[in-house]
Amino acid sequence: NVAITSNFNGQPLSCYGSNDGSLTTVAVGGVAPYSYVWSNGITGNNLGNIGAGTYTVQATDQNGCFDSISATLLNPAPSQLSISSLVQSVCSGDSTSVFQLSSTVGQQIFWFVSDSLNVNGIFPLQGNGVSPITVPSFLPVNNTSNVGSIAITAYAACSNDTLVHVINVNPQTNVELDTAEYTTCSGQSITILPQSNPSGGQYIWTAIPSQGISGYSNGVGDTIIQTLFNDGLFSGTVLYWVAMSNVQCAGDSLQFQITVVPQNDLDSLIDFAVCSSSTVNEISLGASSPGSQFTWFNSQPNIGLNASGTGNIPSFVCSNGNSTNPLTALLVVQANDGICPMAVDSFFITVHPLPNFSSIVFPSHGLDCQTGVAEIQGVTNANYPIFAWTGPGILSGAN
Repeated sequence: NVAITSNFNGQPLSCYGSNDGSLTTVAVGGVAPYSYVWSNGITGNNLGNIGAGTYTVQATDQNGCFDSISATLLNPAPSQLSISSLVQSVCSGDSTSVFQLSSTVGQQIFWFVSDSLNVNGIFPLQGNGVSPITVPSFLPVNNTSNVGSIAITAYAACSNDTLVHVINVNPQTNVELDTAEYTTCSGQSITILPQSNPSGGQYIWTAIPSQGISGYSNGVGDTIIQTLFNDGLFSGTVLYWVAMSNVQCAGDSLQFQITVVPQNDLDSLIDFAVCSSSTVNEISLGASSPGSQFTWFNSQPNIGLNASGTGNIPSFVCSNGNSTNPLTALLVVQANDGICPMAVDSFFITVHPLPNFSSIVFPSHGLDCQTGVAEIQGVTNANYPIFAWTGPGILSGAN
């Protein structure tokens, strides 16, 4: 009556439907050595690489006594993978939202970036952990004008489930300008035509003027139109900040500046008259724009001044061309700063002839014999002459 007992030390299955289980039996009592035969025909006290089911083993000692025992390996519950969200959208340069992956039986979960389009700045590229796990935030950058994407594939141990989370990365819509510096004249309208990349949306702008500048305005629209005024003597500026409006992903604002040049006004020019042979000093010309260049034209070079010139009008000796009548010249002056419309003014220079003088004495022989008085008459070619007489014994007509 030798009794044989046996027990087993079973390894559970790792996953539902797997064949990685094992059983071990040990005989006690009887007379060694022992032999073992399992219900599936395998011999030996270890049975490995088995799936779920009931297994019986018979142990026999040297005397032929035997005993048997059975053990059952059960399938664990099947694992199912779940995800907190499948799709999200972000703007280029913004952080993505984290999301969670879970399995129903707490298995190991794996994820990796399986695809990407028009995107860089993806890190990390993969990860894993025991359920539940959180996929971290990314900071994707899309420098194209098209929508980019990131595909993240996840799977879990002991599961046939595969899930894909898609991140759509929208490009930023940025303002673009041909230049950051514009120039206009006071009182003139200027039009700025921004562009956007990608196209679409409107522009919103804010204006910050320097002292003395008016006419600026903030606004929203497709085109920036401003009529700016400068009441000062020197150029002023308006600084603008323009950004995208009514777009999904607005980029950074852009800065540009408009320089407002004052209108180019000439200093006052006054008509004057001189006598022939007189010297006219240099006539200094001035204008409101410090950078103005002057050009002048003379309609009557016979007064002793060239027909044209640049800069100040030089000193000259006047002449009336030996005429007995006054000679008048029209001088036209232009001031041009190369930016604003030309300023034009004019004035007249009249050159009077030098008067000729002769005298007639009555009586011609001198003093009258009876009255003791003589008359002297002055004769001149001057218009509206005034005579001044000096000498002894003047009775009348001294002036």
